Amino acid sequence: MRAPAFALVLAFASPALAVEALVERRQAGMKDMDNAMKALGAVRIGVLPYSPALVSRAAGVLAEGAEAMRLQFPPGSEGGKAAPLLWEDRARFDAMTGDLAAAAARLAAAEGEEAALEAAERVAETCIACHEPFRRR
Repeated sequence: MRAPAFALVLAFASPALAVEALVERRQAGMKDMDNAMKALGAVRIGVLPYSPALVSRAAGVLAEGAEAMRLQFPPGSEGGKAAPLLWEDRARFDAMTGDLAAAAARLAAAEGEEAALEAAERVAETCIACHEPFRRR
């Protein structure tokens, strides 16, 4: 008699566990993007020297993160720091992830320190613009 009851508990718990795992995965991805932006910021203030390799790695992390965001916020995955508006205005959110992907591509294509730092600033503005409506504090 205990086995069917346990199976019933698992059947109801599994979707919740799946959402929890998805929230953790997307938070880890956001942390990776945050670390990429911090590295670019360290170059901007002179803590780290400019390096095309660092810029390329950061741009790659940001581009991957933009693409992942399109997939990691399906309906029913509410949780974490994501605001409910994200699911209510999905078209706007998707457009903003596209903006991030485009900004990351411009960062990847930037040649030289000045161009890279300018492109990194545009990425930061894109991040902030999305965090304002779609991230809970």
